[in-house]
Amino acid sequence: MMKKIGFFVELKLLNGLDLIGIEHGNPGVGGTAYCILTVADQLAKQKDQYEVHFYCLENLKVNPNIRQHVISDEESAVRLAKEHHVDLYIFIAKKYFPNVYKAIDECQLPSIAWVHNFIDYPIIDLLHKTKFIRRIVFVGQQHYDYYIDDKMINKATFIYNIVPPIKNPSRNLTDEKLVMYVGMLGPAKGFHILAKGWKRILEAIPEAKLYVLGSATLYDRSLECGKYGLAEKNYEEQFMQHLIDENGEIMPSVEFCGSLGSEKEEIYERCYVGVANPSGVSETFCLSAVEMETRTIPVVSYNGKGLLDTVQNGCGGFLCNSGDEVAESVIKLLSDIDLNKNMGLRGKEFVDSSFNPDIIMPKWIKVIDDAIMGRDAEIEFSHENMADCNKKLKYLLYLVKKHCAVFRLLPSVAYTNRYIRTTAKKILRIVRR
Repeated sequence: MMKKIGFFVELKLLNGLDLIGIEHGNPGVGGTAYCILTVADQLAKQKDQYEVHFYCLENLKVNPNIRQHVISDEESAVRLAKEHHVDLYIFIAKKYFPNVYKAIDECQLPSIAWVHNFIDYPIIDLLHKTKFIRRIVFVGQQHYDYYIDDKMINKATFIYNIVPPIKNPSRNLTDEKLVMYVGMLGPAKGFHILAKGWKRILEAIPEAKLYVLGSATLYDRSLECGKYGLAEKNYEEQFMQHLIDENGEIMPSVEFCGSLGSEKEEIYERCYVGVANPSGVSETFCLSAVEMETRTIPVVSYNGKGLLDTVQNGCGGFLCNSGDEVAESVIKLLSDIDLNKNMGLRGKEFVDSSFNPDIIMPKWIKVIDDAIMGRDAEIEFSHENMADCNKKLKYLLYLVKKHCAVFRLLPSVAYTNRYIRTTAKKILRIVRR
């Protein structure tokens, strides 16, 4: 039987960006949007089984099999999806919009909340309490495990993001030893860590060149930037102090390329090392790391959170615990070409066997069917990487709550952490007035 699947797509100001060939790679949108477009495109190709609807803020240049409906906000999307008799509504659970969750229950609209980020405690509450959210989908094992001691885990699962494999990629490693950073230029993506270590890398490898792919406007195209037009003023000053000469000019070894689509393939071909979110602060998966790995580029990143799922430390690259380790790892991969090539090949083998559509889409199809039918979720906790993010404590709390009903009212570690941070910020704002 044909199933109607609706997606809320929060993309705007794209200026007609071509999204039709999404299966060939990211054309220059944010990682979350790319993941939505990829899954929707895969479903739309099965047009005898799925009727895909987009509820979006403007018309998009996408697969013509996808039916588009321009709406003003997400609550309108929910209510229109109900009018269209959509069998399942899929949205990104990121912002605190209680009216949206209320509308889902009022419309009795079976839904999947797809969680790409670490979420604040009010959203955790809404996800748990909204009856017609049938599944909460996290983007990785570590992301799922992060919430193991929370009540919402009983209707949660995880599905890795799709990264289509690149067939027969070739790297032309020239004398110009190119290091590439891919990601938004914001504090959560850690570019400042690489910037701080760049002069140290240059001292060891004078022929090194840094290409920066991405910008602060990747997720907000209306953002006002600093002097160099690269990022929010304060953050731009933080990283640019390490990348300019005595005259305030950008160093010759550094090139800011902005947000690129297919044009970045030429840069990938010349890249020795890819650096992806060396802070790890916000990383639940790290799409940019996997995209580099599938092109045989060894990756340097953070040793924790979502990177534990997507980069095998010492195999497809190096996961680091400090800025010094980031610089040392980049230098090592620029210096040892045999190690570089070997890691690149092993990284590609890992990601191509883990995140390609043939592996990931059957999981989506099962979760979609389970959500429509209202089937219960199973616990999928992993006992690996127990030292990361208080995982031992969280699992202990999960077991205590499971076997002792009196403790089930205790908040989860993630809920408590977010509550404390949010409260502390509110107090600081009051004090500063």
